[in-house]
Amino acid sequence: MQLQPWETSASDQTVEKVFDWLTSLAGMGVGVASGIVLALVATTIVKLVARREPLTKLILKRATRAFFLTMVILGAYLGWKYTTSGLEIESSTGIGRFSHGLLIAVILVFTFFTTRICYLIEDVAVKANQDKPSRNRSKMLTQAQVIRRVLQAVVVVVGIASAILTFPSAQVAMGSMLASAGVASIVATLAAQSTLANVFAGMQIALSDALRVGDKVQVPGLENAKELGTVEEITLTYVVLNLYDERRMIVPSTHFTQQKFENWTRKHTQQVGMVELYLDYSAPIDSIRAQVDLLLSGTELWDGRSASVDVSDMNADCQTVRIAVSAADSSDLWTLRCYLREQLIQWLVKEVPWALVSRRIQPQEVRYFNRDRSDEEVHRLARELVGENQPQKG
Repeated sequence: MQLQPWETSASDQTVEKVFDWLTSLAGMGVGVASGIVLALVATTIVKLVARREPLTKLILKRATRAFFLTMVILGAYLGWKYTTSGLEIESSTGIGRFSHGLLIAVILVFTFFTTRICYLIEDVAVKANQDKPSRNRSKMLTQAQVIRRVLQAVVVVVGIASAILTFPSAQVAMGSMLASAGVASIVATLAAQSTLANVFAGMQIALSDALRVGDKVQVPGLENAKELGTVEEITLTYVVLNLYDERRMIVPSTHFTQQKFENWTRKHTQQVGMVELYLDYSAPIDSIRAQVDLLLSGTELWDGRSASVDVSDMNADCQTVRIAVSAADSSDLWTLRCYLREQLIQWLVKEVPWALVSRRIQPQEVRYFNRDRSDEEVHRLARELVGENQPQKG
């Protein structure tokens, strides 16, 4: 059976397309293999250098997998482009669309690899300040975290924009957007005003050293109550607080720049706390002082800086005895205050129970006399009284 000329031409085109696909896939496979080999060689060299350079170990920890993935996709793209460079390919064909997809994959994987490299800023800050005091270490760690997040955000935005601009239609749209950039920037600024405010607030927190990772802060919560927590994470838009009951409180960054809050570890962790006892006026203050000294000397919660027992207030029913003690941090102070309350209450009940406040009630005694107050009795008493006052004749 003899094929028609147009049928022969169609068959030749199909065979040619299949051959082009196979050749391109083979080139892509060679590129993948080359990328893996180059990644292995580079990783081996870096491991050898890492024996003497601590920074190189951090690079291996953060970027090894991302580097392998980048080299594989980059090798696949280069191998594909090398085998298809002599072909006339339109973007509408399957090979053209596949080539465009590989280009987008290369851009995205480079973006991912760069974001992993940004973690080195934080790792280097931790490594360089591990022997410094806790306050300086927390400060550097906080600033490194914010800078790392800013760089990652910029890298992600640039990567996504680069991937979108590979489309011809997107390039035309970008030209139109640039022509109206003034109006668009105003609209975008108004629409994202709160988000941008939080971003700048997050950067201000990090650079001003007003708040650090690990600080214990107290911020207003629901119903005007105050929540005490430890700063666990500082992002560009919010701060994560780890509360005492293992809850996580998410606070916008603008809260720490626009409203007041308490930072219990701004300069140091040492604190002074109060324990108040409401006692009778007969309470032996000197004995209480001696008992407080005895209790403090027997616990490691007290840091030895200060301790005092004073009568701070009084009212019609009792006097207020305030005990001020110091501790190394807020956790020890809380435990020490609870310890003093428990021990002092037990001692008061056992040794001087009369010193505890008690309410005294003294009823008033009233005596009632039953007397006859009838009219006849009143008249009789009146006659007797008149008779006694009249002069006697004689």
